[in-house]
Amino acid sequence: MEQVKKFIYRLLNGFSPFRFYLAVNIFNGCNRTCSFCPYHSPTLAKTPHTNWVNRQPKHLIYSHFSTFLGDIGIMRYFIKHIALTGKGEPMMHPQFIKFCKLINSYRIPFSVTTNGDFLYKFSDKLSKLEYLTEVRVSIYDSEDIQKWINAEVDAKCPLSLFNQTGEHVDGITDGYTVYCEGNTEHTLPKDFNQATSCKAPFTFMTMNTDGSIVPCYSYHETGNAFKHPFWYLWNGKPMREFRKKALTRTETRCDCANCGVNLKP
Repeated sequence: MEQVKKFIYRLLNGFSPFRFYLAVNIFNGCNRTCSFCPYHSPTLAKTPHTNWVNRQPKHLIYSHFSTFLGDIGIMRYFIKHIALTGKGEPMMHPQFIKFCKLINSYRIPFSVTTNGDFLYKFSDKLSKLEYLTEVRVSIYDSEDIQKWINAEVDAKCPLSLFNQTGEHVDGITDGYTVYCEGNTEHTLPKDFNQATSCKAPFTFMTMNTDGSIVPCYSYHETGNAFKHPFWYLWNGKPMREFRKKALTRTETRCDCANCGVNLKP
């Protein structure tokens, strides 16, 4: 079955007819400085990736995103799900709830990924949003685990816990600790290390605070949501070429230093 899937993806020649998940980075600041974080670690080395991140604005301008969603019209139905996130903590954006209400008004299912530190502030408002499918709390240490196991906020909004401690915790979804160059404190799922191709760019892309579009979570820009039409963002030549390289896993498949498929066991 996997071979059949690979054949179909290659037959598409880089085009994608599929509905997709859109991650939207709305805020690039954070109240934490986790050692393994590729954005806010205090020991973060300067790399092409960090330089690229540092050039981006701290906030995604709400009116720019609102205009983008309005202008694409019926093409919004290609967006299967929106993940509100950031290279940091999205709930620190001063217009965080406005983003949530806007997406909800278009009836697009969406989720929020957060460290949970500000969730109590917004839980009542989030609970009233019909198309919010999940508030995904990433937990990083034993203190976090106990805090959220005992939390009552899950009664107010759809809450899930994503374990990034690197150790299994019963009842909590295991995740992975993001790689930070120069820091060996990271764990990854086995399939990330053994994958021979990556199909993520066919169904997933990210919008950054400057409007730049990248496949998955890479930093290889293939367009800009505030400058290019929707068809170009999803199936323009840069995105198609990236997809073909991702399928073959060549050395030029992408230039994403923090992508799991690029890391060694």
